[in-house]
Amino acid sequence: MKKQSLTILAMVCWMAGQAQFTLKIAGGEVKTTGDAQVVLKNANWQNNATFTATGGEVALTGDAASPSIGGTSETTFYHLEIDKTAGTAQLGQAAAVEYELRMTAGHLDLNGHDLTLGNTNGQIAGEKESSRIIGPNGGEIIKTVPLDAPSAANPGNIGLEITSTENLGSTEIRRGHEPQDILGLEGIERHFTITPANNAGLDASVRFLYFDGELNGLTEAELEPWRYDGANWTNYPATDSDPAANWVETANIDAFSTWTLGQGAVKINPKILLQGPFAAGLMNDDLRSASLLPASEPYTALGFTQVGGGGETVSPGVFAVTGNDAIVDWVFLELRDKNSPSTVVRTKPALLQRDGDVVDMDGTSAVKFPGLAADEYFLAVRHRNHLGIRTAAALALSIAASSYDFSSSLSQAWDNPAITSNDAMVDLGGSYGLFRADVNANGSVNVLDFILTKNQSTPNQSGVYLGTDVNLNGSVNVLDFILTKNQSTPNKSAHLD
Repeated sequence: MKKQSLTILAMVCWMAGQAQFTLKIAGGEVKTTGDAQVVLKNANWQNNATFTATGGEVALTGDAASPSIGGTSETTFYHLEIDKTAGTAQLGQAAAVEYELRMTAGHLDLNGHDLTLGNTNGQIAGEKESSRIIGPNGGEIIKTVPLDAPSAANPGNIGLEITSTENLGSTEIRRGHEPQDILGLEGIERHFTITPANNAGLDASVRFLYFDGELNGLTEAELEPWRYDGANWTNYPATDSDPAANWVETANIDAFSTWTLGQGAVKINPKILLQGPFAAGLMNDDLRSASLLPASEPYTALGFTQVGGGGETVSPGVFAVTGNDAIVDWVFLELRDKNSPSTVVRTKPALLQRDGDVVDMDGTSAVKFPGLAADEYFLAVRHRNHLGIRTAAALALSIAASSYDFSSSLSQAWDNPAITSNDAMVDLGGSYGLFRADVNANGSVNVLDFILTKNQSTPNQSGVYLGTDVNLNGSVNVLDFILTKNQSTPNKSAHLD
């Protein structure tokens, strides 16, 4: 049998504190080599001098108390084992593990301090539901490794698997356990901050691992990845998940920052038609083809009240799409309280395709409303120069995208009995859409709208993105004036409130 060795080059004191003892390194140096093992049963580790570990193991064991790893000096262990059948070990000082942090029994509370895993071999072993690393008061596990075209790489068994065809270079990964505030809703009790040397154009996918004890009251089947870029939270779709095995995956990640899992965004796939650009079953995309659509949502500048939305932008590729899915214009969605449909609880600028589909900023997916719990909501759709509408009844919305087609029937939009001059929508020949010519976006079409249109069409204007362009062809001329004048006889009002 190989001889174990413990080289002691300093004074080591055992100190009793009520029923718990402390191994205190008071001065000089203590060194472990080879297979040496220091077992602290129901005892603290206090390093006030120098501890050098080129081998060996320190184990915190026992069935009582909550031992701490502290002292005035940071300790770097070679092996550290947590084997507590009762009580929770905790850090009282930053620490490091050069080779293996073995979780055998009981938890390790970071307690506001960082624990660094050695760059070469440092790893977590045996972490499980009954024996895991926690940190309700802060502190992070830190691992730094080179990641070149990683394939399901889980550095140090820290709890996420990264795949990318790109070379990320030296990558620091920090895992914390304080739930993140995601637009007013808390995420799970685990988050990661990933900082690679190369952090652009990664096209990466990630599998996020977690334990049931970290769910923080959230429903596993509804977990989705969220990214914080230092200013905003963005919801990423779960491309795959396994609640039984405790993981969620996402893909198409261009860059890393802070990530966590949280309640998925409420989603909806509405369909609407605008009378202005509608003809022969489709709406025109003249604004897009003439490069007149703004890359940022226009509604904030137009004075629309934003609730949780605003400032959305799209990449140039979204407006490069042609055909039925080409973008016609921006629209403005509102989710309203199920018990008070005049109360707006969340807004979201979105994009309208030629065939009537309303999509999110990527030009294809369902519109997301982050930070809302699954519930029933009225949906209102507004446009910068068409009369707004809302659903006739509250819709049950969740992270599974719901569809709602306003264009299929007049009854799909709420009819305000107090408005007798016009229905909620205009008949477009078997389909229904929003009335055009509300050029000042005040919810009414009247003499003021055609005066504004007349003034802006004298002289004619072309290559413009204006509310007086009621047919959305990029020009303001006598046709817009005629369309607006005809629409205002009689006056019309939006069926919204």
